[in-house]
Amino acid sequence: MSSLISSYPTRRPLLSPESVFYAPEEHLFCEDWSEMRRIRLPETNLVVLKRPVPEFSGAISEILAHSTGESQTLFERGMSLDLIPAMLDDDLDLESPDSLGLYLDIRDLAEKFLSVTSAKKIGVRLERVQTDSCRLFHVDRVGVRLLTTYFGDGTEWLKNSDVNRAGLGQGNDQLVKMDGAATQVIPAGWIGLLKGERGNDGLGLVHRSPRVEAAKKKRVLLRMDTLD
Repeated sequence: MSSLISSYPTRRPLLSPESVFYAPEEHLFCEDWSEMRRIRLPETNLVVLKRPVPEFSGAISEILAHSTGESQTLFERGMSLDLIPAMLDDDLDLESPDSLGLYLDIRDLAEKFLSVTSAKKIGVRLERVQTDSCRLFHVDRVGVRLLTTYFGDGTEWLKNSDVNRAGLGQGNDQLVKMDGAATQVIPAGWIGLLKGERGNDGLGLVHRSPRVEAAKKKRVLLRMDTLD
């Protein structure tokens, strides 16, 4: 970015930022989608948009809350965004009237995610989670990931200053999380853009899924990843 001040590190940005000046911040919270573009900044690895949990009517709410498994699809720039929900798992019945809210939300988030990241391909995945398979702190092997929780507990994460990256992959969160550090949460409904390690070595956001198995809880999570 031509307007970045000279004190920025020489790390190569993951994406080509727009020519707008922002003071360097690692984790940002906002209330307008225009601010989500700040995930392009080289020192920023999390931007969160605050919003209420979307409310879905009728049968789709029951499906989301009580079904299991996951559904996913690959979307390439140039394809009609209207195809994304229909390409997901058939058991969601995304073309029924009751699913209109979910349909519109997935489509809207995909459009905005493509715009912010300029990705040519994205993976779209809707998960109904009831296990602790992602309970350990980790970083993703992607460029940028969008996460939003439709139902259940939100994604947990750590500030960069609270992370011992040498402890990642050791199977023990105590080796990752600094003593006395607080675990942060992206509340249900809020939208997070998380940088992974692809093109961003050493600065991917460290996060994990909340534990749900012992308490027999469930989550419904929408995930989108840049794939190019």
